[in-house]
Amino acid sequence: TQPLAAPISKLWEDPEIQKTWLARFDTRIDIAESFSYFVKHLDRIAQPEYLQTADDTEFTPEQLKVMYTDIVHSDSRTSGVLTDIYNVDGQFFEIIDFGGQRSERRKWIRCFDHVSAVIFIAALTDYVKLAAEDDTSNRMVEAMKVFEEVASNEHLAGAQMQLFLNKSDQFKEVIKEHDIAKVEEFKDYAGGANFDEACKYFQARFNDIFQRVRPDEPFEPYVTCATDASKFHVVIDNLKKGILVENLRKHGVDI
Repeated sequence: TQPLAAPISKLWEDPEIQKTWLARFDTRIDIAESFSYFVKHLDRIAQPEYLQTADDTEFTPEQLKVMYTDIVHSDSRTSGVLTDIYNVDGQFFEIIDFGGQRSERRKWIRCFDHVSAVIFIAALTDYVKLAAEDDTSNRMVEAMKVFEEVASNEHLAGAQMQLFLNKSDQFKEVIKEHDIAKVEEFKDYAGGANFDEACKYFQARFNDIFQRVRPDEPFEPYVTCATDASKFHVVIDNLKKGILVENLRKHGVDI
């Protein structure tokens, strides 16, 4: 609300709060990365007319763009198994979303039949975080282990593997403050705070895993930013084409 927006914004601008925010990975403060986005847009969000109606026809294209950007930033932890069907250019895709936490993984196996593709999403910023379940396991290392388990699962032998290394926008800022090479598991990294080199490093690490378990299959890890609709659309379009081509090949049609 408007009465709360001003004091929250003022508190956010306090130097000590900013220092705490920058040190959140060192202190293990478990806070959503999108927190800073919403604080920076408090003046707009606190307006009485904000999302007053759910009828898209009442919004201008620019308002819709802002609204969808807000929605994408409003990510929440997946729990259980969520299923949705999407119509993409006349083609229907059933998307099954799983929680990635350790307690959720035992639920995956029941949905492994008749899978055309697996979209594995890992946050690039996880290299500097510890797993939610303990205080010792690096989240990126854990993501790599789970990726190998999924890629080598016999029930998914015929499914395409797609890797999205997400949160590239946040990663670009995090590497300026947290040297990748200072993390024990990634001490061989030599690219400093160079964004392109850092992305290539993690792409190569996942590619090595994939080639070890599926040496005869093509594989291209994508660096993505879910909040950038223009770039993410290209990635999704390539994924859609890949799934359709693979399904045609399974039915004896070579393209």
